[in-house]
Amino acid sequence: MATDRVNHTLEDAANLSSPQVVEGQEQASGSNGLNGSNINEERPRFQATSMVIEWNGESISEVRNGTGHFEPVSMTFKLDDQGNIEIPSDVSLPEWITVKDQHRKLEPPLVYIFNHEIIKNHADRTGSAKDVENLQNTFNRLKCRVEVVENPKKIDVTETIKKLENTNFDHLSALVVIILSHGGGNEIIVACDDEKYHLDNDVLDPICKIRSLRGKPKILIVQACKGGLEADAKPEEYGHYLKCYSTSEGYKAYRDSVYGSIYIQVLCKIMDQDALRKDFREIIKDVNEKTVVESIRLQHKQVPSTEGILQPFCFGDYVD
Repeated sequence: MATDRVNHTLEDAANLSSPQVVEGQEQASGSNGLNGSNINEERPRFQATSMVIEWNGESISEVRNGTGHFEPVSMTFKLDDQGNIEIPSDVSLPEWITVKDQHRKLEPPLVYIFNHEIIKNHADRTGSAKDVENLQNTFNRLKCRVEVVENPKKIDVTETIKKLENTNFDHLSALVVIILSHGGGNEIIVACDDEKYHLDNDVLDPICKIRSLRGKPKILIVQACKGGLEADAKPEEYGHYLKCYSTSEGYKAYRDSVYGSIYIQVLCKIMDQDALRKDFREIIKDVNEKTVVESIRLQHKQVPSTEGILQPFCFGDYVD
């Protein structure tokens, strides 16, 4: 549209050619159809239960009110520079309006970091605090809200996941969960009370069932060693998730006591460079390749791995 404001009056609508009628709804009694028949001259007003007006590639639907005809005399829409309808923040949209291009309204992802640094019966994970610092800096630059859970016991992990299950993510673009800990085979993570929890059963499964996260990315980033057992494949309905491991099954993940882990250092560096413009899947591919190169240079070969299916997702799409 060349103009910034568009007005549709009932008189304009009456002159529209080939209006589309929503399937599956009957017309009001005594009315003629809008498919080429003349409107009853004795009752010159709309009798259709609903109408869809095609406008600039979008569909704007009007539903009838209790009187059985269109009540508003006009509808005014303000367009932005890209030709999209601007909706003021204080306006509540009716449920029957579906706004396409939802990501323009969504906020950057929520990020949760579980930092298991001091673990009962295990050596302290010295350097993990540096990983947390690097991760906070990286995701803060992307305007994400970052929550850190320090030295969680198993019950703390469980309660935090339950809190996330009760969170409304309608206004958020994604959820990122980062786990820094010791790990074992078959998706096992060690909590700070030396109790074990399962990455899929205790973390991924619950967040994949959150209604307001359906169709949105669920990204898990895990800095931990992995044992020698293969994880079970996840059901297809758990789409839109990606598990990013610092290493592969049966191998260790390396951490420097001063600079933090190799994987998290590389992740943060590449995210800082590319997260505003590149698909996250491409970023993780680069991270995995760079981690291998860097770990060999440090004489600690480490091969990261990923699991899951994620649709294209760029953090920069949600940063003003």
